[in-house]
Amino acid sequence: MVQFAIARDFQGMPFYFNVTTPVGRGYPNAAPEDVALVQFIFVVGTRGQHALDPALLPTWSKVTVTSRSDDATLAAINAWQAFRRQKFGGSVDTDGIISVVRTESGMYGPGKGMSYDIVHLNFVLLFATKSIWPRIDKDSRCPPVLAAAVRKALSGHLAP
Repeated sequence: MVQFAIARDFQGMPFYFNVTTPVGRGYPNAAPEDVALVQFIFVVGTRGQHALDPALLPTWSKVTVTSRSDDATLAAINAWQAFRRQKFGGSVDTDGIISVVRTESGMYGPGKGMSYDIVHLNFVLLFATKSIWPRIDKDSRCPPVLAAAVRKALSGHLAP
């Protein structure tokens, strides 16, 4: 089940989609909606007019939305975390896991100054689906399992 979370400290993004179970290494049975969200971000992040680093494209372009953790998804997560570590330094975890955000700020903790992977990935999602965001369920590449989870997460927050 994908969650709707308020973004307290992120200009230009009032809220984000959070996972409810960790996705990645060691989590082969993660919730299908959560895996689909991460995969969907990788898929839409390889297309369109946005600032995705070209070094990520070869790995991300191999991902398809299957709602199951697979080798392509794990490789894309590893590439994403390696990219973030190179860009932001050793405070970025490279554990192969997209974790559930458990802080109100979306940051790892007070004074850490680094957002969770899923929060940062939501910026990719926002820019890649700018014309429809947050209604990513309306994107033709959004699978039914994710579309239903997004509609449920957004219900009560946005007009249809």
